[in-house]
Amino acid sequence: MVTGHKTEGIFRVPGKNDEISRLKAQFNKVLLRSAWLSLGRIAQRSRAPRVCREQMDYTITSDDPNDLGGCLKMWFRELKDPLIPNSI
Repeated sequence: MVTGHKTEGIFRVPGKNDEISRLKAQFNKVLLRSAWLSLGRIAQRSRAPRVCREQMDYTITSDDPNDLGGCLKMWFRELKDPLIPNSI
């Protein structure tokens, strides 16, 4: 059951580091696979179209909203350019 919308302090309470790292690796794997599939489609435009039947797995196995919040906070921290510029 999804109860994240009822969780108080979702970005204050830290998630479990192991689970956050696992979620990050899962997201990166899906993003990398998606990028490779896109590149393959671009390369094949001159040839006959090929249908990709590979299904992407977007299933998130963590049921703790603090783990997902921690993963999102890590993503914000690791952005090349800060979300809010230092000049403000």
